[in-house]
Amino acid sequence: MIASPFPWRSLDSVRRGDLALLAKVRRAAARVIDADSAERALREIIGDCALSIRVRRVASTPPRVDDSAIGALLAPGERADRRRAFAVIVEQALGNALAARALKRPTARVIDPARPSPSLAGAVAAILVAVARRNALAPLRAISAGPAHAIVGEVVSIDPMPLAVTFTVLFDQDAYLAQVLAPRSAVEPIADFDLDARSLGALGAMPIEAPLVAGLLATTPAELAALAHGDALLPLTIARAPSGGFHGELLIAPPSSDAAFRADLGEDGRLVLREGPIAEDDMIDKDALAQSIGETPIVVRVEVGCAQMSAREWAALGAGDVVALGTRVGDHVVLRVGGVEVARGELVDVEGEVGVRIVARSGGTVA
Repeated sequence: MIASPFPWRSLDSVRRGDLALLAKVRRAAARVIDADSAERALREIIGDCALSIRVRRVASTPPRVDDSAIGALLAPGERADRRRAFAVIVEQALGNALAARALKRPTARVIDPARPSPSLAGAVAAILVAVARRNALAPLRAISAGPAHAIVGEVVSIDPMPLAVTFTVLFDQDAYLAQVLAPRSAVEPIADFDLDARSLGALGAMPIEAPLVAGLLATTPAELAALAHGDALLPLTIARAPSGGFHGELLIAPPSSDAAFRADLGEDGRLVLREGPIAEDDMIDKDALAQSIGETPIVVRVEVGCAQMSAREWAALGAGDVVALGTRVGDHVVLRVGGVEVARGELVDVEGEVGVRIVARSGGTVA
């Protein structure tokens, strides 16, 4: 057996600034359309097929587009504000494949690269609008469709330095390129992410431990520094119960959160929010609670591989021994919190440091 180091130089290279731009683009898109619902809607229109969409890169300059590419300019809202519009650019071959599947017709394999088809661009725009309308968080309208150069020109007229995200689309075993361009005016207003009840629920079985606070005591640094073994702090908000346990008022308050939620601790050990039981949907502000829980620190474990051997083989290991892995390190990166898988990813080079690029969230959600 020949042992060789992991080929770190083969990792995709990305910049920190590009990662931040991509996060803004994702949050802007989430205001218009839900990714999971959109994928289901697209499959309903074009039929069940092998479909995978992966982000390749993000940049803040207009991309070079193929002369035969086609595109559509789309905008959310009934008024179709061009400052919030974005362009979708696809290879003509991809547009042809999508339109053929939507119309239940055979896919034409011969395409004239010198003549981008306006009608095909219109068909792609119609498919995108139809997908959005089936699960839209905001109405989506097609402003124009046609050759890619003309569509890119419309975006550049709004912002000469738009954000451009390039994707690899695997469709029926064929690989295509697609791009999304957006003026910064469509992205910059997006604030930092605020966790809401829906997003919190999407984390599924991931364990989150929220501290239960039994007292907010006013003191000084000198008094705190003077505490020694045997000293006591009081009063607390809980008391001894006749049953031997404790009861009283507690606060659900993550360490760095400015918000706290009052709850009653019963003698039976049950915790009930002061405004009503947690199970009653209309009794509490769930988004406010979710934002507070969102400040809770958690530890994410990044697993880059797995070594499997018998107990006898593990026991026999010593310094200098080589362990054979079933797969290459980094082929399957798993992120876990408290033993629960929350995401999968791939290793990337982020300006000389190794990072993890998320490719799927728990539950199969594409990142």
